[in-house]
Amino acid sequence: MIQDSNCGTDLEYERIEEYLCKLEEIAKNSDLKNMYLWPRTPDTKTHQDKIIERIGVSDWEDTNPVSRPYKVIKELKRLLKSKKIKETFSLVDITCGDAIVLSKVKKAFPYMHAYGVDCFKDRFETHQDCYKQGIKIYKGYIQDMFNRKLPENTKFDAAIMFNSYRGWRSADLKDYEKDLPDLADDYFANQVRFTFLTATKNQIKQLKKIGFSVKFLGNGEDDSLMIVITRNEPLFCNVIERIINYAKMKIYIK
Repeated sequence: MIQDSNCGTDLEYERIEEYLCKLEEIAKNSDLKNMYLWPRTPDTKTHQDKIIERIGVSDWEDTNPVSRPYKVIKELKRLLKSKKIKETFSLVDITCGDAIVLSKVKKAFPYMHAYGVDCFKDRFETHQDCYKQGIKIYKGYIQDMFNRKLPENTKFDAAIMFNSYRGWRSADLKDYEKDLPDLADDYFANQVRFTFLTATKNQIKQLKKIGFSVKFLGNGEDDSLMIVITRNEPLFCNVIERIINYAKMKIYIK
């Protein structure tokens, strides 16, 4: 395996995996009924029928510029080319679902360290294909994840949270879980270098308000937009890129 001192070490990846294993241990003692936040999501072999309905194309179509994997892969290639990440970068897909996006990203970047977290680990047939690629999927709940910090001096280079992030408004949050959206934003600020989200216009305004740098990547599910956010990391290579992104954001977010 290729190693690069600027993008994680064996020890750092071990810490990440120990952290994710701990989340899985915690999940074993939790009742799914009490923890699952989107009970109206259909229980199907994949989520692709809904993705086609919301996006226009499935996640399988990674060469289609409209698809979610295409947009993520394109931006990761740019981050790689500009040396903001290395080819051994770590990426976690939070509430990964059928994990097809994660699978397509791993195919594009074979040396990356790919992780998925979902309360329905192994319920999707596609998870078996992920394991064959070297992807590691953990059973876990976002309530536990966003309340636990990674070990000191350890971060995910990248994270993905799509439909679940833009769908906070449709989640069945209990009174003691009302702060989960804020905890998620805090997690992305401090535990992740670059985070890919699909977010509503109001969510994007809030992210910018609390200090995130935001780059527009395209349309997301339904009325959301796909973005990449970061805190304390450079997103743009030059002033022209920043101006173009500002113009795009002004068009979509008024």
